Amino acid sequence: MSQPHSTGRSARVVAVADGSPAARAGLQPGDEIVAMAGQVPRDVIQFRLLADEADLEV
Repeated sequence: MSQPHSTGRSARVVAVADGSPAARAGLQPGDEIVAMAGQVPRDVIQFRLLADEADLEV
């Protein structure tokens, strides 16, 4: 997965590497990540902190 592209309260997936964990999870370019580990990130800093968690909601 590439750097987050913020669309307000979500991050848009802009690229997914073949064979990556994101690809195996079914993420596709254009998907919006709206929560991680059950939390909605307030900003890009919290997004990066939560990105270490494994559970994403798209």
